[in-house]
Amino acid sequence: MKGTVAAAALAVLLAAAPARALGPQTAITQYGLDSWGARDGLPGSPITDITQTRDGYLWIATKGGVVRFDGVTFTVLDLTGVAGLKRKLMWSCAAGRGGELWAGAEASGVLRYKDGVAAVLPAGEAWYGFIAVHESKDGTLWAANAAWGLVRFRNGAVESRTKIDVVRTIVDGPDGAIWVGTWGSGVVRVKDGQTTAFGR
Repeated sequence: MKGTVAAAALAVLLAAAPARALGPQTAITQYGLDSWGARDGLPGSPITDITQTRDGYLWIATKGGVVRFDGVTFTVLDLTGVAGLKRKLMWSCAAGRGGELWAGAEASGVLRYKDGVAAVLPAGEAWYGFIAVHESKDGTLWAANAAWGLVRFRNGAVESRTKIDVVRTIVDGPDGAIWVGTWGSGVVRVKDGQTTAFGR
């Protein structure tokens, strides 16, 4: 059952990731669809997020850890012994401009992985998982959890927190603002320390 759920979730995420329009003269039945599941090496743990780093790898955040996919093989990232990592449960993941993988960890902080080295950016008493993580165009790392709202990291440490109801996603705006989607406050714009909510 878990394998089926994971395969279905991965198929949906992979289908959504490129976000390219279909050819107007091509029927949907003319496109191919591949799906992967536990039989292919994908861990049965539910998938929470997916991203692609500059080297082409797909990274999958799951409740059992972080999984790398090269198009053929799934490899579970070995996080044994990573200082500060209290649980393997990952709620979110995002690619960094320098080739890093960022992952929002449960009860720990934000995981940074690059060139085979994993480390946790601590976030104090992070009782809740970081359900969104994003590196903005200027290299600022943003993350969010249910307790603190939006968290800004600077030089590997928490610089500021902005209380916003449960943030689910974080994206860049064209003018340097950060836009966050929430479960309770609709869409919120954050720029220069000021927040503007646009209802729900």
